[in-house]
Amino acid sequence: MKLGTISRIAVAVMMGHAMATAAPLRVMLWNIHHGEGTDGKIDLQRIADVIGKESPDVVMLQEVDRNMPRSGKVDQASELARLLRMNSVFGKAVGFGEGEYGLAVLSRGRIVSGKVHPLPGEAGEPRIGFEVVLEHAGESITVVNTHLDHQSDERRLAQAQAVAQLALDSPKAVLAGDFNDVPVSPVMNAVTALWIPVEKTEPKATSPSHRPKHEIDHILFRGLRVVEKAVVLKEARASDHRAVVALLDTSDEPPPAGEGDAPEPAEAETTE
Repeated sequence: MKLGTISRIAVAVMMGHAMATAAPLRVMLWNIHHGEGTDGKIDLQRIADVIGKESPDVVMLQEVDRNMPRSGKVDQASELARLLRMNSVFGKAVGFGEGEYGLAVLSRGRIVSGKVHPLPGEAGEPRIGFEVVLEHAGESITVVNTHLDHQSDERRLAQAQAVAQLALDSPKAVLAGDFNDVPVSPVMNAVTALWIPVEKTEPKATSPSHRPKHEIDHILFRGLRVVEKAVVLKEARASDHRAVVALLDTSDEPPPAGEGDAPEPAEAETTE
């Protein structure tokens, strides 16, 4: 075999590897209100239809039931994964008898691990950060899903400060959730001190779904780049929040100056 042929093969292999590791990551964020729409109907097929139309690589869901009587004792994360042919992992925030309520992550790629991190706040509903490691295009991506307190500014700020510290040692990471606060606020300032928010196109409000007034659902990242601004979906019936979709670049190439660099500073496990 000639040297030139070997060189061309080597270049082709290298280009193929680069293309594999540079696959964009399509992220979807949605508080699904345990599958209950604004019409009062619990309909996971409807939720799955909305998700399926967006073809996301990873979906970060809040207010997810597992074996709860109010939603038919269904493992909602597993059922959505079945309907969408995705992988799933559930993170428990609260237990109700035999049922549980919390967060879920769906992924096209293999889910490597999931860990529940309890967040501060002795009063009010227990809140968590759900750290999940998954595979995407042959590389490891860490996602952190969360849903912060809606009753106390003090608790919400403490929770934001804690969840912002998660996955900081991961080269490529996404933090997303229902933060129950607007972009310009002490809560989101605490988060954006360490994570880069994905800007949304107009309209940006996500809640309530029937007539959105508040932009409280956010996607942030570290070690990645934005391919397209996030879009708030128009779907207004399937849940009381509107979903958000963003496209991120996972390539290893260094981003242009000022872009894509964060500021310097299965069953889920539960940290103590």
